[in-house]
Amino acid sequence: MITAILVYEHPQAFALVEALKPDNTPEIRMKPIGKKVLVEVRANNLRTVVASCDDLFANLQIAQEILSDSEESTGFESSSVGPTCHTLSRSPDCAR
Repeated sequence: MITAILVYEHPQAFALVEALKPDNTPEIRMKPIGKKVLVEVRANNLRTVVASCDDLFANLQIAQEILSDSEESTGFESSSVGPTCHTLSRSPDCAR
């Protein structure tokens, strides 16, 4: 099993996770923790992990743009928005 762990900072982490839920495949698990989104992508082969991460990044960009449009009404600023960590591992215990 190959695991990719992503930590994505966003002031509206909960809203971002909710917006992306319908597009997540079974390989992708997300949860908001404060102003961060913790993402775990797991699959049996690297190609699936990379493709899932690529899809996730595209969806994150779209969701971020939509949420940024609503920042004026929430008062959040997105100056430090972006992925902060990306780790690949063959160990199933990597995310633990």
